[in-house]
Amino acid sequence: MKILQYRLEICLNTEEVYSLALALTEVLKPLIGGIRRTFWEKLNIPIDAASFWPEKPENKDSSFLLGDILLSGKDSIFYYKLDPNGNFLETGALSRREPQGFEDFRLRIREKLEEISGRPAGDFVKIDSYQEVLPFLKETSETIVPSRAEMAASREIEKPEALRLITTLGSGKEIFLKSLLEGIDDVQAAKAAFERLQKAGLAAEDSVVLCQKTGQQILRASSGEAVEESLQKGFKCSLCGKPISQERIEELIVISDFGQKMLDRDYWLAVRAFGALETLGITQKEILLERSSSRAPVVFFNLGGRPAVLVLKSASFTLNDVYVIQAQVSAYGTALAVLFSNAKIPTIIKNNIRQGTSECTFAFIENLDGFEEKLQLVLRERLREYVVEITQSFNELTPVRVQDLIINTLTASPDAVLQKPTNKLKEPSEKETQKKRTKKNSSPKAD
Repeated sequence: MKILQYRLEICLNTEEVYSLALALTEVLKPLIGGIRRTFWEKLNIPIDAASFWPEKPENKDSSFLLGDILLSGKDSIFYYKLDPNGNFLETGALSRREPQGFEDFRLRIREKLEEISGRPAGDFVKIDSYQEVLPFLKETSETIVPSRAEMAASREIEKPEALRLITTLGSGKEIFLKSLLEGIDDVQAAKAAFERLQKAGLAAEDSVVLCQKTGQQILRASSGEAVEESLQKGFKCSLCGKPISQERIEELIVISDFGQKMLDRDYWLAVRAFGALETLGITQKEILLERSSSRAPVVFFNLGGRPAVLVLKSASFTLNDVYVIQAQVSAYGTALAVLFSNAKIPTIIKNNIRQGTSECTFAFIENLDGFEEKLQLVLRERLREYVVEITQSFNELTPVRVQDLIINTLTASPDAVLQKPTNKLKEPSEKETQKKRTKKNSSPKAD
């Protein structure tokens, strides 16, 4: 979902504000003012700016404003807001993807503003707190573009068997395939996990020759063919002098350079997050990965024009992590912080991290199972909250809950969260009706 907002500083008196709002109902054909205008015309009521709109409340603290919304295509909604005091004009676009025609929409409003005021209008300024902190984020973070191979590998690593195996390999251990399969109940599953890692380029298999007498390695090759060639040439063991053909040959499992890159700092988790963010329409330019050689991945991204952060750890969070995250949230004015751990996040961590950061919403995701879906659910819910914040003030102009209609319009399928129970009475079946009749007829009658 895309949320774009622009503001234009204006200087209009009350009469000019109401005149502009009325003129825009004719130029833009919006929903609220358009319906109001249609009713007035059908009732033959003279339309004038002074009486067309509700009167401004006397309470100065009221959020009352003039404005309207209109549909643009099938998946975009544009809006404008006018401060009754004549200080600002705000326009915005809420869309499932990059909105088309929004620039022209702002231009038409600007032209009508200049016509009403008789003065040249300034330029619209984008309301985007993410862009405001972006220069500071770039000092410690960078844009990355995961390759198809990295995306595919990250999905493979998240599988429990594959994650356990590559984590063991990444710790510097070299495992003989025979040793790996010893004591495992499901040998086929273990073999399949390794084969998938190998196919994804994350792990490799070397053939080694071991001296039967000392157990030391005397030959190692990346393919069995090279070992076979040595056997045919009659090479002998440098330790015991026996022909290599009489020595022990084993298959050794190792992590590849590509696999090590994916495993370092849980980079594969960052790649998984990138994929989830892109499915929500967040572009690669709006996603930054913090540059650090020690900490777990920290991903900053633009969520509806507001800075958000995603901290990813395959291990459990510690209190030291809490202090670092709180500092980042405070420094960048982060509106949303999502903490993911493949381990359980202790309650003490959740409670401590919320202290002193009341302006930021925190969400927690545990376990890799359904990670992408859980992350998308958190972000979509936050976007819905942003839409409500932007549009609920329109309720002062109409009895309809505008924010609910907008969210349902922007959602590809009806949103179950917003649907309210119908409380519709179930029609009684013919059997139930007959049962009631029988009970009624058998009831004793009063004398």
